[in-house]
Amino acid sequence: MGSKELEQSILARYDAMARRYAQAHGHVGSAGCAGDASGLGCARLADLIELFPGETVLDVGSGPGLETIALARRVAPAPGFGLDKERVMREICRALRPGGRLVIADLVWLSRPPSWVRSAPEAWACCIGGALEATEYLGLLERAGLGSIKLRTSDCAAGLASTLVTARKPGAPGLDFQVREAQPEDIDLVLRILDAARLPTAGVAEHLPSFLLACTPDGNVVGVVGLERYHSSALLRSLVVLPSWRNQGLGRCLVASQLARLTPGTPVYLLTTGAEAYFRSLGFEAIPRDQVCPEVKASAEFQGACPASAVAMRSIAHRNPGK
Repeated sequence: MGSKELEQSILARYDAMARRYAQAHGHVGSAGCAGDASGLGCARLADLIELFPGETVLDVGSGPGLETIALARRVAPAPGFGLDKERVMREICRALRPGGRLVIADLVWLSRPPSWVRSAPEAWACCIGGALEATEYLGLLERAGLGSIKLRTSDCAAGLASTLVTARKPGAPGLDFQVREAQPEDIDLVLRILDAARLPTAGVAEHLPSFLLACTPDGNVVGVVGLERYHSSALLRSLVVLPSWRNQGLGRCLVASQLARLTPGTPVYLLTTGAEAYFRSLGFEAIPRDQVCPEVKASAEFQGACPASAVAMRSIAHRNPGK
């Protein structure tokens, strides 16, 4: 089978699917279409990955761009770009910023596929014929210069699996940032960041003036941390660092900045469902909930915004927190 014959077979199938989709949903520009799936993709990435306002999205192999629009809405005010996969796969590592992430929803062979698969036009048109083996995928991304590569598979049938491929470009974006107090106009952005991180938002608007934001020189918010003050105690909450900025000490800097604003000796509490070890490294210790002061226990976080399984922790504010 020649490449021209294969190309025509794939185009014919895609054209038929596009026509059926257009008949069912109207033209692409109609209201509501951006959230739909056209039947030509492997997954709805907007439902599968953690995206934050301010991150830039590059959608590789974006097709008609419906997924790109949905992703762009999640990261606004940053943009989303959609490109043709063949043109960018060779340069995908170059396109990513240091620390940038790659996410691909694809079909992957977990073992060598049957011989007929590679020669059947219909198999190629259904994305089966051209699906890579898992080892090939790993090698391809490694040769491109990417690291932290993971393949998470599901819905496996006859050796072919739906797979979410993630990787990261080595390096870091550089810790050129400043910490500032949140302003009233930041409320929508802060709430979106907390929603993306699946953190509670109850009480945020009330305590927004005591929130701190880490911002890049161009104004993008890359980190958030909140603090609620209760007489002689305080509650640390809502610590989020955007993925590309993690593992560089930015979270530690935000926490230290908050604690430095308190009177030395002030007890500081928090609740966490998965970062107990991290907060231990910052000087917090786990405590029973009955040791939390009554004012903090009456906060929205302790009254149900955080799950009952969350671990209560405490530290004491001093001049050089986390050192």
